[in-house]
Amino acid sequence: MAEKITVLAMSLRSSGAQYGLDHPIEGVSSWFRNNCGNPLGEAGQGTRIANRTGGILVSGVSPDTAVERIIAELAAQITTIRNVRLVASGATEPFVQAIAPAAGYGPLSRDQDHEISFDVSWLGNVAAATDTQVFNGSLDVVADGQIVGGKTVKITVPAIIPPGPYEHIPLIVELYEHWFTSNSLGGGPGRRLLLSLDTPDLATPYVMNNLTTSLKIRPGPNFDPNADYEVSFYRDANYISSQLVLTPGEYPDLNAGPIRFGDAISSVKFNQGVPPAPAVSPIPVVAELYDLVNYGGRKLIIFEDV
Repeated sequence: MAEKITVLAMSLRSSGAQYGLDHPIEGVSSWFRNNCGNPLGEAGQGTRIANRTGGILVSGVSPDTAVERIIAELAAQITTIRNVRLVASGATEPFVQAIAPAAGYGPLSRDQDHEISFDVSWLGNVAAATDTQVFNGSLDVVADGQIVGGKTVKITVPAIIPPGPYEHIPLIVELYEHWFTSNSLGGGPGRRLLLSLDTPDLATPYVMNNLTTSLKIRPGPNFDPNADYEVSFYRDANYISSQLVLTPGEYPDLNAGPIRFGDAISSVKFNQGVPPAPAVSPIPVVAELYDLVNYGGRKLIIFEDV
C-alpha cells in the first residue's frame, strides 16, 4: 500500500463465525445480519488484507487477553520478519507456472542473516505473430507486504514468418564452386548452393557470385515432364548483362565450350515454362460444293461426314 500501513487483523472467538474475518459471508448468522447489516466481501478476506499489507490475521482471540495479544504481536513485528515471498508481476507473470515454496519463508529473525531460495517453473503459451513479441516483468521479493528486492524478467518470442511462395518448386538448381565430377586435379566440388527461387544477387548472403564452375538443374517436387523449363544465369546482379539460358540437365564444366560462362554467374532467374499446346488431329479432306457449274453460285464447305 502507498501509505505502508501494516494491518494486524484480530478476530475474537465467536460461535457464529468460526473462522472470524475469514469466515464465508454466506455462513454469517441471521442475528449478525439483522443487527449489523448484510456484510460484503468474500471468504478469506481477512488473510488477504493482512498478507497484502505485510501483516497477520490472528483468529480466536479471547476478549480477556486481547490487549496482551496485541502487544505480543506488535513486538514480534519489530523483531521478526513474518514472511518472505517471491511474487511474479508484470507482463511475464502469466509465464510463471509455479513458485515454490508458494507460502514463502517465515517467521525469520531480524537479528540473523538468512539464505533462502525459490524454485520458479516457467510455461509459455503465446499465440504466434508475424512480429517479435517482447514481455517485460519482474520477480519481486516481498517481505511482510513490501517489495524489498527483485529481478527484471524479459521474455522474447520470435516472429513466425508465414510461409512464402515455396509450395511450387518445379526445378532445383545446384551451383558448385568447382567441378562436381572427378577431375584431373583431384579436388572436390567445393561449396554447393541450392536454389529454388529467383535470386537477384548471389553475393549476399550466399557469397557465391562469380564462383560457379559447374551446375545441375534438377527436377523438383512439382516438376512437369510436359513443360518447357529454362533457367537464366546472368553475369551481373539483378538479372542484367550477358545471359546464359539452360534447360534441365547437368553441366560439369561451365568454362568449356561452347558455354564458356564459368565463374561469371551473379544472379539466377527461373523461367518456369508452360506445358506445350495439346496435339490436334489434322483434317485430311475438305470438300467444297457449288450449286452452279464451273464452281459458281453458292458454296458449301464440308469438313466431316454429313
